[in-house]
Amino acid sequence: MTARLPRDKLSRISTMIQDFSHKRKCTKQQLLSLIGHLSYACKVVVPGRSFVSYLIDLSKSVKNCITDMNMWHTFLHKWNGVSFFHESSSTPAPDMRLYTDASTLGFGGYFNGSWFSAPWPVNMQRLCRSSSRSMALLELYPIVVAAVLWDRSVPDTSPQSRSSSYTMPTPVTTDMGLAEHLNTLWEASVGTRTRTTYATGFQSYISVLRYSLYTTLTQPFGNLPPVNSALLEQYVAYCFGEAKLQYSTVKSYLAGIRFTYLKAGIQTVFDLVSCGALNQLQTLLHGYKRLQKPSISTRLPITYDVLTKIVLKLREGVLGPFNDLVMVVMSTTAFFGFLRCAEFTCSREFDASTNVSVSDVTMDHIQGKCTLTLKASKTDVFRQGVNISLFANYTAICPCINLNRLKQVRLSQGASNSDPLFVDCVGKAITRTVLLQ
Repeated sequence: MTARLPRDKLSRISTMIQDFSHKRKCTKQQLLSLIGHLSYACKVVVPGRSFVSYLIDLSKSVKNCITDMNMWHTFLHKWNGVSFFHESSSTPAPDMRLYTDASTLGFGGYFNGSWFSAPWPVNMQRLCRSSSRSMALLELYPIVVAAVLWDRSVPDTSPQSRSSSYTMPTPVTTDMGLAEHLNTLWEASVGTRTRTTYATGFQSYISVLRYSLYTTLTQPFGNLPPVNSALLEQYVAYCFGEAKLQYSTVKSYLAGIRFTYLKAGIQTVFDLVSCGALNQLQTLLHGYKRLQKPSISTRLPITYDVLTKIVLKLREGVLGPFNDLVMVVMSTTAFFGFLRCAEFTCSREFDASTNVSVSDVTMDHIQGKCTLTLKASKTDVFRQGVNISLFANYTAICPCINLNRLKQVRLSQGASNSDPLFVDCVGKAITRTVLLQ
């Protein structure tokens, strides 16, 4: 059953609205009379409720309300009617996790882990600054944006479809290991050190927003703060002027911010680069790079002569017989194999599937060379493995002689083929931190 305005009242109110739309002025009594009729109509014309308060405010001053009259005319003919009987059970907003809000600074919305936040577009900024602004209109804006973004994601609240909307398929509800597999894939998408840098960059972004920029804005949606071109530009300015970070560090931190939102499945301004959304930020980064003083490294390169001195010094005795041997082998292998530190050490715990094992060294005495197999490296993203050929030079820093010697020592210690090749005197795998120390 539906309650509607009868035809005579609908016709009378419509005529009054049309008359007001063509008037250049009216008395306060005429306006209040119209407001009374509209207030009565609001009982069955639900969208009109948001605009009655604005008309009441108009009755206290002298302003134009033609656009409001046109809106009311549309409501009367398009939204005339309200149902007497509602669903026996309704879906409250907290269950749907759908919220929207607006202020004079901007607008935003949140739905089930996804959110949006943005300053007002240019054509709305003048309205926001106006003393006669309508908060009802401003709050309607994010509702429309939410409807456009998530119209197919909001579950149907009808009784026939409610159960199917909130019930997950049996395989998904019973096999929660999918979430673990998904997380494993995300973890493998970037290297360990890169992931650490990304996390540091995102935490610094949160800190800057919380203590420097975000105090004048609304609270963030969910666990992730808003991200837009203006906030990123101010973050870069902070990194340049206050934190004094290197340009390369800031680039990595920005990549970390993008990665965090990408993993959360949230579309941000980073996804609109091709549309020119970050042109200003890219220009600022160009200036950042030009103003950044080039860093002068105080570390000297390890040349052939320097490596020879290091090896001879270790053979004299520095860290102990076995540790000295391991350091000699690691130094000569890395030098002639052009290896990164992370390619022959482990990050925390030894992993036979990625780190160098005893079986990864094979000797070819006939051709005077040895082969070192790297199961994982920065340039081998698909973990297919890379064979590094090292040729003998029969000197104190010969990589083949040193590798073969260390392998024989490890086998004599009872090490299996899957055990780490580079260990210390107590049998613990050499990590990057230990090597640098």
